[in-house]
Amino acid sequence: MKQNLITDVVQAMLPYLNNAQAEKLQEVLQRSLTHYDVVENDNEKENSEQNLVELFLSAKRIEVYHNRGYTLLSNRLPGTKAIKQGYD
Repeated sequence: MKQNLITDVVQAMLPYLNNAQAEKLQEVLQRSLTHYDVVENDNEKENSEQNLVELFLSAKRIEVYHNRGYTLLSNRLPGTKAIKQGYD
């Protein structure tokens, strides 16, 4: 897993480095990451799906509050029945 991370970083930096710099970067990353555990994050997809559900529910709440507010307002103001019929 560490090697995949190192390879990804070096590949991303290749347009900005010459060969000697790329090799040195790889050496430094290998040395620096020896003290760390690298684990791939599989939760990103689950978090994304959860965020979509939360966004949908928030939008529905806003829609309900908007409709309630419009209904309350149209009941209080004269001449809004025609507007309300076009809104629904």
